[in-house]
Amino acid sequence: MMSDWQTPNRKLRDEERSALAIPILQTARTMIEAASKGDEQLAFAINRYVYARLQVDERGGSMQRRDLKNRKRAQQKGKCPICGGELPESGAVLDRLNAMDRYIEANTRVICRMCDGRIQEERRYA
Repeated sequence: MMSDWQTPNRKLRDEERSALAIPILQTARTMIEAASKGDEQLAFAINRYVYARLQVDERGGSMQRRDLKNRKRAQQKGKCPICGGELPESGAVLDRLNAMDRYIEANTRVICRMCDGRIQEERRYA
């Protein structure tokens, strides 16, 4: 089943984490702390906002993913491309073949939860 999955996600090497990622994270934390001026609720809200925007940068917006999922479901004629079973009305998964590539038609499929669970186990994400 892993034949559809192209490459594992790129991970930072230790030196990249130390030299690049950790300083960015520390800067963001410092800026949130300074902007909130000790107001824990404001710090929480800023943190949530930044987190959500970074997620959108990676995954696209929820409406864009919903529309893509509907198009893919129609292209697949309501069938899971892995097991061939009918996709449920709700709870089907928009799966990226390569997680580093965007949610685009060429990189996605809609699969049932059961097949998604098996794939997550194979990829050692579950």
